[in-house]
Amino acid sequence: MTQRCDVVIVGAGIAGCAAAIAYARYGLRVILVEAHRNTDAFKRACTHLIQSSAVPTLRRLGLEAEVEAAGGIRTDLEFHTRAGWVRYPRIASGPDATYGYNIRRSQLDPLLRRTAAETDGVRLLRGARVRELQRDGRRVTGVVVQNEAGELVPIDARLTIGADGRHSAVAGLARVRTIKTSHGRFGCFAHYTGVLDKSGAELVTRGDGPAQATSRLWLLDPDIAYMLPNDGRTVLAAMVSSERRDESLRNLDNHINSIFSRLPGGPDLSNARRVSNFTPIKKYQSVWRRPIAPGLALIGDAALVTDYLWGAGIGWALQSSEWITDATALPLVSGEPMAPALRKYAYRHFRRLGLHHAFNANFATGRKMNALERVLFGAATADEEIGARLLDFGSRKLNPLQAFGPGLLARAWRLHRALEAA
Repeated sequence: MTQRCDVVIVGAGIAGCAAAIAYARYGLRVILVEAHRNTDAFKRACTHLIQSSAVPTLRRLGLEAEVEAAGGIRTDLEFHTRAGWVRYPRIASGPDATYGYNIRRSQLDPLLRRTAAETDGVRLLRGARVRELQRDGRRVTGVVVQNEAGELVPIDARLTIGADGRHSAVAGLARVRTIKTSHGRFGCFAHYTGVLDKSGAELVTRGDGPAQATSRLWLLDPDIAYMLPNDGRTVLAAMVSSERRDESLRNLDNHINSIFSRLPGGPDLSNARRVSNFTPIKKYQSVWRRPIAPGLALIGDAALVTDYLWGAGIGWALQSSEWITDATALPLVSGEPMAPALRKYAYRHFRRLGLHHAFNANFATGRKMNALERVLFGAATADEEIGARLLDFGSRKLNPLQAFGPGLLARAWRLHRALEAA
């Protein structure tokens, strides 16, 4: 029997659940299709950072307090390159506070899925997989799913959304334009307890307010390492050239220890204990897809998968869910055509993320820093404004053109020359 709704969303991960919650709050009927039967399922190949650029989306959904209650740690980010540290923490409370969150996906994914399932207007179909797209000419008008009983169920919808990840079945069925680029690095990460700061202090500060910590990224050029303090655990990750993959895989414990033992300002691992399996990322591709087709939109990883080095995936999933609902919810309520609203979403998606992805995909080849990057990172160690712009770029609040205008680049170049001459 055909089911009908305003919006059918395929994929009950972060992007899909956030979009379902937002649409339902406009009074729209949403069917949320999820292949997993287990409500507590979560993505494992993720380092669990929500960039500060996505925290306003959490607030708008009314979920920031729930994220903190589930173990989310407020975090700022520091970079280290051969030029030194870029560290301008702005985590203090108040209207100008700038922070992201570290939270395990085993906590975040079930939280969002339960919230979506409990939201009036959302119906969650678990254990259901998309088999076909329904069409009226070129326009997508819904999906056909196979439910847990093996039955094929047509779902008619005014808008179909693919939120089903980097291997999106919806995108494949829609045959949207796709560009894939290969990575030149091998990465792995694991969870640890007992990790301390170099001084022996705890990484997470707990007081009267929310728990706080500093996440650190070492750009060793070309090797990379980062540390993300979580609730009771710390994620340690390392990335090296793909040519060293087989060597690293022989003993991942030694691989992690050898890299972290030589980090400037690195953590104290003398009492650290690994409490999870390693997650090795052997082969990876950046994926860009055109995020719209007639009657269809892609959000989250279904639309864009970038270099995991920068920890942008969760934030972009949340933000793209916000952008699609901002563009289409009112037209859906009023019965207006979808085409202009979808074009508005596609434009915003490209304007906010296109240049970020171009940079990330290029850097993901495993190359060393180019001259401009060395100038910017070097100047950022000595100039707070340049450092703040670099950190805002890294947290995806500003795209490259917004972050690095001609005046700032000229200032960075003069400072770079002065530092070299000193």
